[in-house]
Amino acid sequence: MPRSRDVVVDYLCEEKLIELRQQLDGEVQRAGQVAGQQVMARVLSCVDRICERLADPDAVFRDSLIDNLREVLEIAPALNIAGDPAVSRLVTECRDKLLKAPDTLREVAAVRHLTAEHARNISLRFGNMGGRRLAA
Repeated sequence: MPRSRDVVVDYLCEEKLIELRQQLDGEVQRAGQVAGQQVMARVLSCVDRICERLADPDAVFRDSLIDNLREVLEIAPALNIAGDPAVSRLVTECRDKLLKAPDTLREVAAVRHLTAEHARNISLRFGNMGGRRLAA
């Protein structure tokens, strides 16, 4: 990420240089916030699919339901360029509560139900942070 202190310009007056650095810092901060929202939206999209599929005890799902979340969680920290602690909490909570073996989710109704509840709670708590509106 660019940093305003890296800007070297010999011919601008000090006031203009300070203004340019402040503008650059603001733009970098906004870009970091947008990136964090996009990461959260990607993770929460997977969480919503998990919630939807697992909440229906008769629904059939493929391993990719969980694998897709796992893949997004692997890249999420690198995409969290602003270091947003909410993104870190979301990633940690998803790893801890949702990454279950697909066969276990198919075969053990209690685990499937609990995982669906965890997904629903995560989606409700983090949903507005991902720049989206969530239907409860």
